[in-house]
Amino acid sequence: MKFGGSSVASAERMREVADLILSFPEETPVVVLSAMGKTTNNLLLAGEKAVSCGAPKASEIPELAVIKELHVRTIDELGLDRSIVSGLLEELEQLLKGVAMMKELTPRTRDYLVSFGECMSTRIFAAYLNKLGKKARQYDAFDIGFITTDDFTNADILEATYPAVAKRLQGDWIDDPAIPIVTGFLGKGWKSCAVTTLGRGGSDLTATTIGKALGLREIQELDHVVEELEKIAVVHLLQHRSIISLIGNVQRSSLILEKAFNVLRRNGVNVQMISQGASKVNISLVVHDSEAKQCIQALHSAFFENGFLSEVEEEDLQHNGSPVSPNGVIYGN
Repeated sequence: MKFGGSSVASAERMREVADLILSFPEETPVVVLSAMGKTTNNLLLAGEKAVSCGAPKASEIPELAVIKELHVRTIDELGLDRSIVSGLLEELEQLLKGVAMMKELTPRTRDYLVSFGECMSTRIFAAYLNKLGKKARQYDAFDIGFITTDDFTNADILEATYPAVAKRLQGDWIDDPAIPIVTGFLGKGWKSCAVTTLGRGGSDLTATTIGKALGLREIQELDHVVEELEKIAVVHLLQHRSIISLIGNVQRSSLILEKAFNVLRRNGVNVQMISQGASKVNISLVVHDSEAKQCIQALHSAFFENGFLSEVEEEDLQHNGSPVSPNGVIYGN
């Protein structure tokens, strides 16, 4: 599972992500996180300002204050210990002072600077899962085998990464099972051994790389879809929902829909959304997960066991002289 900055932008959002993970107790996901909210942008701005502000004023950079306030507030609201990130925040401030003294922000230093965002978000989230009783372990990608080229700010992942990551994560799981919480976006240069970043979409690349290394059957990037939709609309993410699809004859779509709603109303199923494609072949219904099995069973019984097909064929013979096949399929997801 990969979650971007907007999904971990606050204590409330982190709680939502944790609830999502806990809602699948039978699963053992690998979780990849981006930095909180706009932290990456604020780190870059802080670095740029440090170049010209002078060492004595590096501690007063506004973006540094914003970063500190966000992470400390999030920790407090989640009921965690501030020591989780206090060391990183102190190290970050010292780095900015160093940039101010040198009056230079090299690509190598820039990558190291932005890495603080993911390093802090993953530590906070792993600590929160552990507080909830779900054992989790934080990993910095550059320490578990993400080996890259030394192209700072836009590094490429090297083939040696896959066996290295698999060995570390699988070995730790065998020794002491815990959900891995991994920093997205980061790696380690194969020559320099310095922190590198993977460029735009780097956290997505981290997730797919881990998926390939471990042979995972699914890589969930719902967060990316939400971020794209938020560019054009207000998005509300609802969990624990199922889609029931009715595939039937287009000439009988209205009759099928009427029958379906009558059946679901009698069974007390609350349909939260309905969608019908332009072809009218597919009718999709959204229901709560807890009602999905009941919904499918009721629909199957109504359409395939209680004479509905015979009734439709008889009606067609009376009106048209030839039957129109109403055969269909019911799918649940």
